Amino acid sequence: MATGTQEGSQSGSLVLALAQTMLGTVQQWHEAVKAGNRIIGAIEILEDLDELLTRTTIATRCLRNALCPANHLPSEVLRLIFFFIPRMLPLTDELRPSSDRHIHVEDLVPITAVCRYWRDVAVITPSL
Repeated sequence: MATGTQEGSQSGSLVLALAQTMLGTVQQWHEAVKAGNRIIGAIEILEDLDELLTRTTIATRCLRNALCPANHLPSEVLRLIFFFIPRMLPLTDELRPSSDRHIHVEDLVPITAVCRYWRDVAVITPSL
């Protein structure tokens, strides 16, 4: 009996083989079109394939993010890490309120693009 790891590896190999076959077919079609040949129904098939690939890419990235150890950190730990990311703005003492932290907010933009979890943590953290 195969273990979950073996099954995952086998199905992963099948998925990669299928993707390579799809890529090969699209490349063959591209060469045929460049040579002046028409492929009946190609536009519709390619539009459907493009939609499917977009959804597959999104699902693949979500799964990859879910498997990433950094996404298993508690939000409190991420907040603490995020707190140290932005640079402080240089303000003179008379302009600086004693309790406010003035930061370069643009330094935080990249962390909001890493994944949905990081974005959500950053957005709901008032100290940022």
